[in-house]
Amino acid sequence: PNEHFSRIGMVKLVLLSLLFIILAGVPNEVGGGKVKSKKGKAKASGSACQGLVQAELGSYDRLLQRAAELSQTRELDAAQACLDTALDLSTNAHAKAHVIFNLAVIARQRGDVEGAKKILLQAPKEGMRGWAQANMFLGILQMESGESREALASLSRAKSLSPEDPAIYRDMAQGYYNLGEAPMAVHVWKEGVVNMPSNSEGFFNLGLL
Repeated sequence: PNEHFSRIGMVKLVLLSLLFIILAGVPNEVGGGKVKSKKGKAKASGSACQGLVQAELGSYDRLLQRAAELSQTRELDAAQACLDTALDLSTNAHAKAHVIFNLAVIARQRGDVEGAKKILLQAPKEGMRGWAQANMFLGILQMESGESREALASLSRAKSLSPEDPAIYRDMAQGYYNLGEAPMAVHVWKEGVVNMPSNSEGFFNLGLL
């Protein structure tokens, strides 16, 4: 069962990095995803972003999209430059939280678990409160840091926001299993079967335990 549950790591990281594309559509102001920047302020330090950020107009959405593309090709410095600029252009808590989430993903791609966790914890609480993926990512980072109890709290918040996501149940069960609390892992998957009756993974894992 432990071997089956060990899904955190690079597979999960790749899936999280794909969220870049989805997150690029988060509104940065009422009525649209583009904001005007102060002249001379929106300048990316990476050459890959130079053509995207103009003196008079910077596109928050396009910067996130470009960061996603660069992240996929492991051009992490350039991706971070785009995100740093997008952070300057963020005009509300949700937009800022999404940029910080992506900066944390970049840090994790570099292998810096503690750095990624520290970055993510700087996100505005308002922007994190109702976001299942961000709470799940925080739980993963806490799990990787050996903070199983804290990870379970984060994953529990994620589950309450997205009760039909099998990845959350998988990671929660792994957390309890790591703590030697197999009965709680069973309880997690029983709850998963109730909330995801059409998903065979819950039944499979419950059978394994």
